[in-house]
Amino acid sequence: MTRAPRWLKPINKIYMVLLRRGVSFGAEQPMVLTVRGRRSGRPRSTHIAGDNRVDVYDPDQEATVASVPIGGLPEFLAVGKAGRFLYAATPQIDEISVIDTAIDPPQVTRKLAARGLPTDMAVTPDDKRLILGQVFSTTVGIYDIESQTIRGVGVGKEPNNVAVSADGTRAYTSNHDTSTVCVVDLTLDPPRTIETIFGFAKPRGMCFGENGRRLYVANSGPDSAGQHSISVVAV
Repeated sequence: MTRAPRWLKPINKIYMVLLRRGVSFGAEQPMVLTVRGRRSGRPRSTHIAGDNRVDVYDPDQEATVASVPIGGLPEFLAVGKAGRFLYAATPQIDEISVIDTAIDPPQVTRKLAARGLPTDMAVTPDDKRLILGQVFSTTVGIYDIESQTIRGVGVGKEPNNVAVSADGTRAYTSNHDTSTVCVVDLTLDPPRTIETIFGFAKPRGMCFGENGRRLYVANSGPDSAGQHSISVVAV
């Protein structure tokens, strides 16, 4: 397996800073999110392109069925538990667009101030809070959607990716530079980190298994044997 060049991460950081300051590079950066179609029940893919829109692709028709103008350069997506509201983050302008997918065609119905250069998002099951990974940071953002206020919770360094438990009581952050995963108790006021899990290798993306009892963590760095792996955490 070919390893990424050493210059890639610092160049990516510079690129993100330039995007935040409004510099446009004119390149497409596709991203895909799959949700179930309201009518067919089949998975439906929503991808972000580099021309300031979210496209909705229907596999039943094998075609793009709608394009939702966003503004800025949308990079990250999260969908609520009910599947109605889709959140699209545009880090370079610190903004989150709320798309109502129950409208035909889907439309942006709200704009939220992100306040923190989000790198990933997860929605709590009650659709009241967004958990935001934040680049160049040692905190994760707990964003109240109604009041549009954000509270920082201390975690590890570079908490790029986040996940929320099925019952909405815990948020998990994968901290790339400290090779840890932090557990944030969302039932506390204010929320705070209650556990730090070690033994990862520059963790990135995370997701829960079907029953919510296992958290899968992708390790972007090699382990002591030089292998890349996915860690499985009992929660």
